[in-house]
Amino acid sequence: MNQIDDRICVMRYCLLVVLCVSLFIWSCGAAETVMFRVNPDHTGVITSTGSNPVSMLLWNYSSGSNVFSSPAVVDKTLYAGNEKGEIFARSAITGEKIWNFTAKGAVWSSPAVHNNVVWIGSRDQFYALNAITGEQLWSKSGSYYGSATIKDGIVYFGGDQGYLYAIDENTREEIWYADTQMEIQSTPAVDEDTIYIEGERSVADFRISGLKSFYTSNGTKKWDIYPLADKKLGTYWMPQSSPCLENDLLYIGTSWNNRLDAIYPSNGSIKWSRDSGGYVFSSPAVDGNDAYIADFNGNVRKINAATGGESWSVKLPKGVFSSPIIIGNYLYLGCDDGNLYSINT
Repeated sequence: MNQIDDRICVMRYCLLVVLCVSLFIWSCGAAETVMFRVNPDHTGVITSTGSNPVSMLLWNYSSGSNVFSSPAVVDKTLYAGNEKGEIFARSAITGEKIWNFTAKGAVWSSPAVHNNVVWIGSRDQFYALNAITGEQLWSKSGSYYGSATIKDGIVYFGGDQGYLYAIDENTREEIWYADTQMEIQSTPAVDEDTIYIEGERSVADFRISGLKSFYTSNGTKKWDIYPLADKKLGTYWMPQSSPCLENDLLYIGTSWNNRLDAIYPSNGSIKWSRDSGGYVFSSPAVDGNDAYIADFNGNVRKINAATGGESWSVKLPKGVFSSPIIIGNYLYLGCDDGNLYSINT
């Protein structure tokens, strides 16, 4: 581990081709829910008790393909998937194989795990797998890049085909689906009565993105931010990251116009917007009054969550697609230079 300035530590391990569990492993029981961005609000803040983040290599597993799926750890078992369609469970302590499941398409989705069921998408199906045995319990046809969000016994996810789904966690029956009229490759954030999702579609010769909200009770649309094309690509509002809910605001990064926006969840109006310094594909992390965002130019910024003012910024060697996670006083994220970074907040 190297110190490159007084705020950043670097853990030099391969992140993509070989899955290295040099990550922050914390103890979660089977009754707890583990999902992408930690919780239904997508704050990216881990508060579970357990061992401190580790900076030594515990084990590695060569999966034979790129691993874009963020691992979930439950009851000392790690779950993830890879680009050749392998979904796997390994001992988080030793790396020993527990089970493998072969999907029919590439897996970019990150697993959500609750009540001994793994919910994970692939380019051909969205699956519910038995977390103990890997047995397939249920599936839904379609192409899925994003991950599931589980809240109050309902599993929410969307796919390339444009549909947003609400599935009963126990019976695995469809409660409702909504036609969003956009391709979905992000993960929804969910509060008490609303689900928020980013997607994109073609307009004329361009791809544009938008943010929409739907009522969790029946899937009817609440509001959207979805611009019309004006033939000038740089003016499009193009969110590429998954939204985050905190402080009664919705935070999301955008790509072409390099922004982090804070939006009122009630009506979709923007409270503040600030320049991010580069394309934002990473999802923001928000801890109380502090928001953190990383961009394609390698900038990592701490932002006042109420006003959008900048507290500090650091520059990493290459761009960042990874979404940051906060544990205690440290921010963790991967970089395109192949390193995992720990930043003192």
